[in-house]
Amino acid sequence: MDFKDRIRKTLNEQTGNDGFVNTKTKVDLTGGPTEQGIYVDEYDKEVAVAYNIDVDYRDWGIKTISVIPVGNATINVRLVDANDNEKQFTLNVDLSQLKEEIIEGHGAYVDELDIWIKDDLSIDYDSSTIRVVR
Repeated sequence: MDFKDRIRKTLNEQTGNDGFVNTKTKVDLTGGPTEQGIYVDEYDKEVAVAYNIDVDYRDWGIKTISVIPVGNATINVRLVDANDNEKQFTLNVDLSQLKEEIIEGHGAYVDELDIWIKDDLSIDYDSSTIRVVR
């Protein structure tokens, strides 16, 4: 068994396949309605994010390791107005549309989602990022 096969076998034994899930991915939610008196009261501070790890092998070892988020992340949000009326909704974040921010560090994992929402409560994918460590 060569080096590449040993790494692939180790990844598969640890995860059951090539995928990983960070169940404690931090969430930072910004924006929302600008109507007077309506604001984001609560939201999930941690969510589960699935991702794959792609290893670029060479004869001499590993050239690069990439963290590739897959699927969606779900964030539950509660809005409150000036009269304490509540509205709850769910944001389904398409992880593939987020801009990637890479942090050089130890390990390979998804660290944080920085999600911006518009006045109409849709996701502003132009401003939202996903932070990965590799």
